Amino acid sequence: MKMAWKSLPLMLLLIVIQLPGIAVAQSIESAASDNVEYGSRIEDGGWIHFGLYSPAASEVNLFLFTVPNSKSPSHVIPMQKKGDDWRIKIRGPEVKPGLFYMYQAKGARELSPARQYGTMFNEQYPLSDPYAFQTQGVSYSRIFAATPFADNPTSVYAGGGKSIVYDHSRDLFPGHVRINPEDLIIYELHIQDYTARLDGLPKEQRGTFVGLSQGGLKTPGGLAAGLDHLSELGVTAVELMPVMEFDEETGNAPGQLNHWGYMTTNFFAPEARYAAKLGNEVVELKQLIKALHDRGIAVFLDVVYNHTAEGKPWVEGGRLATKCFNLLCLALPQVYHPTPDNRFITENTGAGNDVDFSGGARYTKRLATDSLSMWYTVYGVDGFRFDLARILADGSSDAADWVDNDPHFAAAHLHAEPWDLAGQWYDFMDNFGWNFSNNRWAKWLGKYRDQSRRFSISELRDRRALKRLIEGYGSIADASALQRRPNRRAR
Repeated sequence: MKMAWKSLPLMLLLIVIQLPGIAVAQSIESAASDNVEYGSRIEDGGWIHFGLYSPAASEVNLFLFTVPNSKSPSHVIPMQKKGDDWRIKIRGPEVKPGLFYMYQAKGARELSPARQYGTMFNEQYPLSDPYAFQTQGVSYSRIFAATPFADNPTSVYAGGGKSIVYDHSRDLFPGHVRINPEDLIIYELHIQDYTARLDGLPKEQRGTFVGLSQGGLKTPGGLAAGLDHLSELGVTAVELMPVMEFDEETGNAPGQLNHWGYMTTNFFAPEARYAAKLGNEVVELKQLIKALHDRGIAVFLDVVYNHTAEGKPWVEGGRLATKCFNLLCLALPQVYHPTPDNRFITENTGAGNDVDFSGGARYTKRLATDSLSMWYTVYGVDGFRFDLARILADGSSDAADWVDNDPHFAAAHLHAEPWDLAGQWYDFMDNFGWNFSNNRWAKWLGKYRDQSRRFSISELRDRRALKRLIEGYGSIADASALQRRPNRRAR
């Protein structure tokens, strides 16, 4: 008699694929999970819960891997659907922090070369966990061994970019540093560039979190370098350019790497290539934040929730291709913003896609606030600079107040880059009923930065522009709406 797996409250899953030269894995126990959290979560009794959002999927399986670069899973574990979510919890000798996993999602495929917006499923695509706390290094060539056509009948998975179970409770919390808004002196830096040529820093620590956390470094002329240089300057906050896992092969032009990090693949995992020791990026980033905090320097993250590294579908040789790292082949219509005719994904970010935050409660808002909450409560991040923040408010009935009002990071600084390609929005959160009295958003304009730099090298000779810089108005000569000044305190 054939028995449906959903009828079993508890079951044993045996290995389904035995890899050559690899010992047969032991049995894994699985059970229904009532945990409503996404991602992998450590629970009592040796259980690990897995939760995933994919409302249109007809079937989702959890893939487990015993070998880091394996292209085939050692275990395939069916997940159970509850509402829009898929859940399961497992335990066994191999089920512990450090476990490699991915997902397989099955369902209808509505996409075609003529219609590139709709549900997109292909069971040949192993997908990373959007909520993974740690990942292997992610890049296009590590995921795809050939063009990922939407209708591929066989797998083109290259074996990399797996999600990794991580237990944050084992690490020390770096704490927080409280800096009043009027006392902020912010130094924006890139982990790799700032540490690439520091004298006295071992080669293996250059371009890493560890490299930036080292004190006692000097220039050849005996001046303070690295972390000591920041302290000597009187900096009160360091803004780290994107450190969430990103695809460095997704450049803005053919053949160019995405050096800056603005192509996020996983919003809960630190960039693996910034680790001095392979697989140690989580601990090393926390140590860096602690080192900055010990010097009284707050830590801000440059965060990119407006788009993802998945880009948009494209046509190659008459066939549709989709770079599915995770969200594109799990919940495309629920995550990405459509054009008015519902045929394509909009790209007011200029990066291939726009994440859709319009309307009331939706998954994308939870994804962003869950991510912000984790960075604040687990890593000790003190504030956030939001790349192209206009996307967060575009079409939303509550503007970007859904970020401002979240209690999990209520003490964090929020700085918006208030524009996108659809238009400059210099009065971000200062119009339509929003102003300094009912939200704590501040704004960081690229033109303000550029004019300030020109002033610092004596190239700004416009007295009116200088006046506006001092007042904190930025560089908008014809602005009609009153904008927040730096001395205006948030509620």
